[in-house]
Amino acid sequence: MDTYLQSLLWRSFEGALDAHEQILLDEALQKDPELALEKQEIEALRVHLSKQTFTFNPQFANDVTNRIYQKTTQTSLSIDGTLRRYFPRLALAGMVAIAFLMAQTYRDSGKLSFDTLSGNYEALYDESGTIWSLNM
Repeated sequence: MDTYLQSLLWRSFEGALDAHEQILLDEALQKDPELALEKQEIEALRVHLSKQTFTFNPQFANDVTNRIYQKTTQTSLSIDGTLRRYFPRLALAGMVAIAFLMAQTYRDSGKLSFDTLSGNYEALYDESGTIWSLNM
């Protein structure tokens, strides 16, 4: 079955087709029994659905408005939710960066201390503990 003719059939139930499309559809319905059968099935389904009545419980409108309200109020981004969602990835990246920098410092200075981690790994101290020369 041609998809264009099938789309014309579906559109014919939604509204009026222009003259050329209506002629094409009428000719296809006469020539193609499968398309004609589909039209009959759609018409039967429409008749069946038009005879049914749908009822909603009394709380239906309240339930719908409450759900809409909940969806609209929960869409705002809170900082705690954002941090909770992205913190594990950020923490892992930070730990990897710190481990890399510590390994680099250990490779350069040969030891890990406060001075080497702060970048003062060749500081010269006097007797009072003050730095009097930095050899970086």
